[in-house]
Amino acid sequence: MANKLAPGLARMGFQFSDIWFSMWGQTPQILGGGLVDDMTQARQIFLSNDWEELVDGIEPLAYDLKVRAFRNEDA
Repeated sequence: MANKLAPGLARMGFQFSDIWFSMWGQTPQILGGGLVDDMTQARQIFLSNDWEELVDGIEPLAYDLKVRAFRNEDA
C-alpha cells in the first residue's frame, strides 16, 4: 500500500518525512508523516479528485484509513 500511496501523494506535493510499519496486534499497521507548505495545500491535496482516485485504488488493501492534518506551530 505504501508503494502506491507515497508516490501518488508526492506527485500532489506532499513531502513524506517518514513511514512506520508495525506488525503488532491483529493486523499490520502503517503510519506516515510528512509536510506540505500550508493548510491550504493540505486541503487542496486531500479534497482533490486525484486523492479520491488514489484512495479508491488502495481501498481493497486498506482498512480504517484516516488522514489528520496538523499545523506546525513552530513554523
